[in-house]
Amino acid sequence: MTTHSVCLLLLLFWSFILGQTQKLKFNPNGEFKILQLTDIHSEPNSINDNKNFLLFQNLINKTQPDLVILTGDIVTASPSQKGWENFCTFFSKQKLPWTIVLGNHDHEAEWTKDQIASHLKKCPYFQGYNLPVSGVLNHSLNIYSNKDSSISKAKLLLADSHDYVDNSAFGKYDWVKLDQIQWLQKEAQHSEEYHLPTLLFLHIPLPEYEAGKSLGKESIASPQVNSGLFSHLLPYKTFLGTFCGHDHDNNFEILHQGKSLVYGNVSGVEAYGSLPRGGRLITLKENELSFRTKILSGIPLQFSTTYHHPSGLKEVTDKDTLIKSISKSAHIEFKKGISYRYAEGKITSAQEIKKLKTSSIGIASTIEIPHNVSNTHFGLEFNGYLLIPETNRYRLNLRSDDGSILYLHSKEQINNDGGHSAKTLSKELVLEKGYHPINLLYFQGTMGKELSLSIETIRGELNPELFHD
Repeated sequence: MTTHSVCLLLLLFWSFILGQTQKLKFNPNGEFKILQLTDIHSEPNSINDNKNFLLFQNLINKTQPDLVILTGDIVTASPSQKGWENFCTFFSKQKLPWTIVLGNHDHEAEWTKDQIASHLKKCPYFQGYNLPVSGVLNHSLNIYSNKDSSISKAKLLLADSHDYVDNSAFGKYDWVKLDQIQWLQKEAQHSEEYHLPTLLFLHIPLPEYEAGKSLGKESIASPQVNSGLFSHLLPYKTFLGTFCGHDHDNNFEILHQGKSLVYGNVSGVEAYGSLPRGGRLITLKENELSFRTKILSGIPLQFSTTYHHPSGLKEVTDKDTLIKSISKSAHIEFKKGISYRYAEGKITSAQEIKKLKTSSIGIASTIEIPHNVSNTHFGLEFNGYLLIPETNRYRLNLRSDDGSILYLHSKEQINNDGGHSAKTLSKELVLEKGYHPINLLYFQGTMGKELSLSIETIRGELNPELFHD
């Protein structure tokens, strides 16, 4: 054996050791960056395969991730060994930790899922492993504190979403199994106990992604059988959301019952779909139950608007319509609190309040039903100004039982009118810093009564500051 061969073997050996033992850590700025690649559909003997790796290199250069996660349908054509070795070699040269979940097409070349996993475990910098539950490469990864590498600060869960079902009566795609759900729930319980923000990665979207079907360019190809994974993780505050692939023309984010359901962006040149090829950058902050994410795609590579969890709001862009604040005259003094008019009488719409004779007036610190109201049938009309602390995107949530209508600058923004039980309607608005005239109508018909207005920002809930003149 030549000296060159010995040196090469030693280099590969130490690269393997370092890659396998390297801990994932938040950087000195308290951030941990994940680059999600998905649906590459690599064909090892195709001339397009080099284009894939050139894209990956550009994405890595642009995002400088701490970890790359490939969410399925990675090598989908023969020869399997060459295809997977290409990925091992690429990430070894990058000296970059990486891991995967398998997709529904990864076993369709000559290698089985078990053979793929067995090969990847030998690859430098590969972080995945097999837990003894249904499927292959189910595993979790801890992200440690930058200051103390013995203290875990976040957790990533990676689950096999399987492929197809044998019985067409149950639909086309398989589902996450009971023993996997039990494992994931135990991981979520551990995260809750130690306050670890937790993300789940899998290939096929959960049925709950149907909540965002209007945001995508193709239908949601999820299992028809809902095995209950989402509902089992929903109670845990530290579980923030899921990331998937599978549907190449979907790359949306949606906040559903307080959790973020997110698609990656199709990465492979050989894959179907009209979306520009790229990846998704996910950034976690140490000691925060939050993340932000954006897509990097196209030629040249360009970032999309950043999405923030837990608000589910995106940052302001030039395409947004800005609602400007009023110019406050120097001689007008605004006083804290919003004025209201209370009127008794039976009506069936908030718009009919103006017909009722005023019973009393007052000033309230918040928009709610005054405590001294006892009549079954009445209406409330609030008038004043909402102070916005900075120009940004806001979500206004109007909850009422029965009906209510919210106006800003005399323009209707949320119509929650009609006789109904407690119901929340929301609207996102880009508001300029300053005072905004606000008018809210509410009526109480029968049974329970409830009224509230809450405001959310990218950084969390905002306590509405209300004024009157």
